[in-house]
Amino acid sequence: QQQQQQQPGPAPPGSNHPPLLTIRNWSDASQILEVTFPNSLADLMRCLCLKTQMSPPLNIYFLGELKHLEAREKIVDDSGLRACLDKIVRWNISENPTLPEILFHYGQSSPTNTPDKMYGKMLSAKSSPSHSHSSRSGQPEYNAGILRRDLNRCVFCDATENLTAAHLLAYSEIDSPSLDSIFAKCHIASVQDVANGITACKMCHDQFDNHFVGVNPETMRVEVSRALLDSKSSEIRDKWNLIHGKTISAKSTMGHWPSVEAFREKYNVFLKERDARRAKQSELAERVQRQKVE
Repeated sequence: QQQQQQQPGPAPPGSNHPPLLTIRNWSDASQILEVTFPNSLADLMRCLCLKTQMSPPLNIYFLGELKHLEAREKIVDDSGLRACLDKIVRWNISENPTLPEILFHYGQSSPTNTPDKMYGKMLSAKSSPSHSHSSRSGQPEYNAGILRRDLNRCVFCDATENLTAAHLLAYSEIDSPSLDSIFAKCHIASVQDVANGITACKMCHDQFDNHFVGVNPETMRVEVSRALLDSKSSEIRDKWNLIHGKTISAKSTMGHWPSVEAFREKYNVFLKERDARRAKQSELAERVQRQKVE
């Protein structure tokens, strides 16, 4: 009778006990085996094939701390395996309560669902992009994942209260015919992908969504519209003058920070809306001037 080993996780530096790696089945999240950290991907594959009595293809995936389908990383070589093992050791040493996992999936196709048994019902399957972009399913998980990645702090003003996840690519700002190509260019699997958002307090979120605040993708500096910088309210004016010109960046090493392309798409909308406001202001000023002349 086999005795099931307890899962001590990767050992901290200096420990005499070899770290153990838990491998789970993607389909039901069941534990398949525990092995000492393998020296190569080939060694890991041999162990899996012996344990499961399956033959290749066995696809090996690293599921990051966010536990999202889009966060999976396929391990295709030894360097990729070493990078994943390093992350597991680092997270374990920092006593993070939610450790990353190594999972395997049988067959040629990629998995299209997150293991419900282990992680609960997360984002809906992303195998059909044409359907996944039109629904706001997964919003709680989207918010939680982004806030956790950004260490529960607004990327604009560093506030720690009233935080939400602000989309870079929003439903209303994407033309349906170009939807798939835009998402592919921005390395985003869906609107609710954690790589499609940043953490913002309510005030910053509102102004970001209304395009009074933008992020220049070339410099990652925050650009604030004159309407906020010159506000009659000293509270608003002081807040946004401190933020204007600030450089934002990823606050943690968890990964899945939005791509430059995603920031560029959002910035283009910001510029378009800013120019439209300026045009309206100029038109209004000209109209007032004509009325004075008449």
